[in-house]
Amino acid sequence: MFTLSSRLSNVRQRDWLIGGHGVWSPLSAPNYQDSSTMSASSSAGQEPQPPQQQEMKIEKVEARFPPNTNSATKRLVQGIMRRTITPDGVRQLVRKGANPAVCIDLIDLDDHEEYRLRVCLLSLAIDDWSTPTALEAFIAVDHSGARLALPLWPSRGTQAAILSALIQEGVGLNGPPKPSSPTHVETTRITIDASARPGRITNAMAPIEVAVWAGNVTAVKTLVANGAALQQGRPLASLRDGVRSSEQYEAALMAIYTYLVKLDPSLSTEATASDWNVIHSAASAGPIYSEAFIRSYLQLMMDNGASITAAQQPPMFQPLHRAASSSSHHVIEWLCQHLSPADINTARGGGVHRTALGIAARRVALWQSRPPSEQRDEMVSGMQRAIRTLLTSGAAIDMVQTPQQLPPNAGQIYRAAHGVVLAEYLTVLNDELPQAVMDGVNGALSPQRDAANMLTRLLPLARPSPPANPTEPSTAAAAHAPAAPSPFAITDATAQVAWKIGAFLHEPEAVDTRRGT
Repeated sequence: MFTLSSRLSNVRQRDWLIGGHGVWSPLSAPNYQDSSTMSASSSAGQEPQPPQQQEMKIEKVEARFPPNTNSATKRLVQGIMRRTITPDGVRQLVRKGANPAVCIDLIDLDDHEEYRLRVCLLSLAIDDWSTPTALEAFIAVDHSGARLALPLWPSRGTQAAILSALIQEGVGLNGPPKPSSPTHVETTRITIDASARPGRITNAMAPIEVAVWAGNVTAVKTLVANGAALQQGRPLASLRDGVRSSEQYEAALMAIYTYLVKLDPSLSTEATASDWNVIHSAASAGPIYSEAFIRSYLQLMMDNGASITAAQQPPMFQPLHRAASSSSHHVIEWLCQHLSPADINTARGGGVHRTALGIAARRVALWQSRPPSEQRDEMVSGMQRAIRTLLTSGAAIDMVQTPQQLPPNAGQIYRAAHGVVLAEYLTVLNDELPQAVMDGVNGALSPQRDAANMLTRLLPLARPSPPANPTEPSTAAAAHAPAAPSPFAITDATAQVAWKIGAFLHEPEAVDTRRGT
């Protein structure tokens, strides 16, 4: 079977054209030059291009056209996917009969159910250098290994111009409609295997969704400026899971979320029928984003009204429970700073180890049971730190069942959870709590200490008072006698006296309670 594969990735060495039978084939004329194409070198003077270029990689994915798609439409799709077409080229091909509203079905070849994702040309024209790409993530269900990465436009300005040209020529801003149920359709394959059966359309993706997931600020703003509605709601402001995050990607996401929430604050407050909101989504993403990004994102959403205690129906999972079950330790640590002990000890419905502390301990036990690896060690360390944060924030250790309190059929992971909590509890008591207590004591005594330090230096300077009546012989002699040493000369007692005076100056009533001691 011939498919769109990595053999198409080196577009500089081989030219490809969608043939009349819907098959990608090499161009027969080596001197072919289409007026609708351009090279990357022609983009001089445009806005700076993204930080990196990337090759076309299409592996284990088939793209299918609707039946009876004409040649001009296929050339339009090819130019967009290869990033070789200009805005004028888009308009010229439309004048020649290309259908700008065409939608392509992207099919995962490793999925026996033939999972399909339907996309419009706007979605294909959006630069995406995330890993995996947004389209790839939607296609490659169950981590099938399907790859779909397209080259990048020569510059952000070129990309914006292409998107605007497609919109002006009639491409719908909202993309193809999402089917309410799998739909069987006949299409012309981009393959030479005519015997393969038709598949199902199981999902569709709007261009604004692709742009957000790709972390493409230019595309998001271009689409919105051209009238794209934020009708997808909460998913537009929800964190994507399964992505390989980076500092650049996180910075782009924060810029997009800040921009979108400013346009429509309801994106942060909207919830599903089961009360799933953006905080739940962040808690479910796992530990793939940096701590700084998670804190900024959650703070943005909470400041715009997102609930951090909404209970998902059922099983009454609050974001803290969800973060614990997903090993999202940065989310746990942030939530603990904003939740009361009562919220932290809220138990979800059903099962054992129903508090966030118990769920987190069970996750640590699960990771500890796996073979040693760098990922395992990072997950265990992060979740152990999260458990200590839960404990110091008021999580009740007695709400985690001991092995004796568990049902007889409880698995080893559940039985090990209480021991995980005890180990971190001892760490808190022996390592973290003493320092915290001393910091608190030192902070409370700081005023007395400052006064005592000053008095320790001043008291030795004090001298006995001069004679009251210097005319009397005894007192006159005393007046001419050598000066007596200060009763507060520096000794061990000097610091004690200074401390007591400093304590009295700071809290006089404390002296009355200590009188006679």
